[in-house]
Amino acid sequence: FQLPRQNMPPSFTYTHGWVKYVLMVKLKRPLKPTSFKHLELSFVPRNDATNDHLLQPQSGTQDKRMKLFSSGKMSLTVSTDKTGYMQGETIRVFVDIDNSSSRDVKLKYSLKQLQTFIAGIRNKRGLKYIIEETRDRIPSGEKSKFIVNMKLPHDLTVTIENCRILKVQYELKVYLDVSFASDPEVRFPVVILPAEQQCPPWQGPPGGFQPYPPPQPNLVPYPGELPPPPAGLYDPTVLPHLGAAAGVYPNPHAIQPGFHPFPSAPVYDPKH
Repeated sequence: FQLPRQNMPPSFTYTHGWVKYVLMVKLKRPLKPTSFKHLELSFVPRNDATNDHLLQPQSGTQDKRMKLFSSGKMSLTVSTDKTGYMQGETIRVFVDIDNSSSRDVKLKYSLKQLQTFIAGIRNKRGLKYIIEETRDRIPSGEKSKFIVNMKLPHDLTVTIENCRILKVQYELKVYLDVSFASDPEVRFPVVILPAEQQCPPWQGPPGGFQPYPPPQPNLVPYPGELPPPPAGLYDPTVLPHLGAAAGVYPNPHAIQPGFHPFPSAPVYDPKH
């Protein structure tokens, strides 16, 4: 059974929609009702990490000048090593902060999953935070550099953009939390790819049953190597018993080994 070579979306299940693949087997028999059997499959597309735009780094800068109840300005520069990441991989984010304002700020970052369900003219949207963390406070008048490592879950849903009824996308957001003011932020799209998987060879079902048993060594010597059986006395005029070949029943006509006298002719009496 071979899957079609098409751009199929991966399996996905959520409250407002899902993508499922079902293998159905139908058995038709004459004069009997048709039997059905189905099995749900989990489909994961092949990894496309060699795409050029997924390997390109991303970078962005956001400047903010303080106005109400504060003075000065602050600058936030964020960059990533690439755009596409596999499940279980670590996103490395490089952050450069110049806080030349009169206020302390906090570095915050998050990775969120954006779901879009398309149903005619109306759409539903969902939001799920995968990672959401806060770093130390950056005091006023200081410059700081951070390297943020964001470990992706191994079972994270891959990006879905090739389905007509739903989309699953990811967004990386890095921002500075400023009290009583708007927060400077930098956003990047992130593409989640399926992890590389290798299928091990089939080991057979539990219990050791296999449709074809493994070859066994020949423990019985070749018949030509067997020693000849011992010779014994036998009568060539007596056919062997059928059960003697199997060794089950003794041969009633078998001659016991030992001395046997020669048969003598009867004595002739002329009076009779």
